[in-house]
Amino acid sequence: MRDAGTVDPIGTVGFIGVGEIAKAMVEGLASDDGRPTPIVLSPRGREHARQLSSRFDTVRVAGSNGDVARESDTVVLAVRPEQLTTALDGVRFRSSQVVVSALAGVDIAELRAVIGAEIPVIRSIPLPPVSRRSSRTVICPDHPVAASLFDRLGGTLAVADETELAVFSAITGSFTGLLQYVATVAEWAERQGAPALEAERFIRTAFAELAPA
Repeated sequence: MRDAGTVDPIGTVGFIGVGEIAKAMVEGLASDDGRPTPIVLSPRGREHARQLSSRFDTVRVAGSNGDVARESDTVVLAVRPEQLTTALDGVRFRSSQVVVSALAGVDIAELRAVIGAEIPVIRSIPLPPVSRRSSRTVICPDHPVAASLFDRLGGTLAVADETELAVFSAITGSFTGLLQYVATVAEWAERQGAPALEAERFIRTAFAELAPA
């Protein structure tokens, strides 16, 4: 954990819940050789936790969610919203900690009520490309620890309030339609006789390159 002489603001990062988004975040943090980040995983999502701890020297699995909180400076909540109360049952937080929530639809007031401590709580919308450190993450409110965390994963976009955060959350819902469209075009190309893999690669690359325009 960080001390007074530690420059790194995020310190040891703990994950309570190790689903797909948490896995992507851990992969992005742990594969950054230039800035090794100590990471502690809860036993929730046991298979992901086991795989990540075996792949990366900086990642280890704690015995419980309470241990994650005790051993971490920055705690990422990445369980399903309906699991939040159970996941934090008996978990105690310190005044020096920062909590970053990746839970969709759970506002800060609800999070504080369950956390039961007066500490900074930041909501975030991390996306799967954070595993490659190539996606900006929306956060609310702005906070230096959360910004430092997500800057390592592709960048941070801080928004003014939770109403604006909800707008960006809704935007992410449109991505499924875009991905389905890409898949439909690729399937059409295959039916016309184009090699399936080459067609998919071409279409995905073209969409990626056209997007900035």
